[in-house]
Amino acid sequence: MTILQSEPKGSRGLKLLPKHEQYLDAFRRFQFLKAEHIQHLFGGNLNARTLRFDLVKLLTAGYLRRIRSNRDEEYTYFPSPIRERSSLMLTHTNEVTWVQLLVAVGAAKKDLEILACERRASRTRFSVSMPNDEGVIKRRCCVPDFFYAHQDPTKSAGRDTRHFFFEITNAKPGQHWKKENDIIQKCQMYNAYFDSGEFGHRLQKEFHLHVRNFRVIITFPTEARARNFTQIFRHKEVAYPGRFFVTWKDAYRANMWGPIFLSPKDDSLHSIRD
Repeated sequence: MTILQSEPKGSRGLKLLPKHEQYLDAFRRFQFLKAEHIQHLFGGNLNARTLRFDLVKLLTAGYLRRIRSNRDEEYTYFPSPIRERSSLMLTHTNEVTWVQLLVAVGAAKKDLEILACERRASRTRFSVSMPNDEGVIKRRCCVPDFFYAHQDPTKSAGRDTRHFFFEITNAKPGQHWKKENDIIQKCQMYNAYFDSGEFGHRLQKEFHLHVRNFRVIITFPTEARARNFTQIFRHKEVAYPGRFFVTWKDAYRANMWGPIFLSPKDDSLHSIRD
């Protein structure tokens, strides 16, 4: 299945080959992809030069658009109907793609059935009522970086599914403390979302999933920042510490499915399947 069932408006009549169909399907699933993302998804033997030539073909035919932060950076491609991202947010956008790919590829290798791997805000955003700093109840909106769910066919019914919201953090040096506090507020929003019970209705509507609980995975650029965040989390006494897993870039790039997740609840490392 490809993104489009017919040629896009303004197409120059490119005849889609099976490999083009595969690439378009990857864009349907992951939205924003660089050539290196596609190589990771389909295997390192994919010729880089040929791949880039194929992406330009799809671009010229109107199936894709592209963006980059500066002229020395590799392009990020995305389906034509999608709203273009700000070049200032491109580093974050591309890292969200990496995390999605590492989760999805790892799940396939472990024979897990992927039930959802969705980053579109229209399907993942939620709003909750919670007090602001002055104690006034306000309605606030949260947009997760993506939602992921898998099913393990080897486990008995009721213990075979896991549901996760992902938050990818890429604050620049000098912005650490503000960003960490922003993430703490997001954690409180996730807790309010759970307490409201609204998550069950929303995830049933969007993904046809029966969800009783979920976990939130938060990534940081470095191990030091991940460990510092768990200390801040404990100091703030945020509820339900077992709901949150924290990791860092080097760890998940090396082994997303290994014991790389810190929990504010304890000092041990966990895997995504715990």
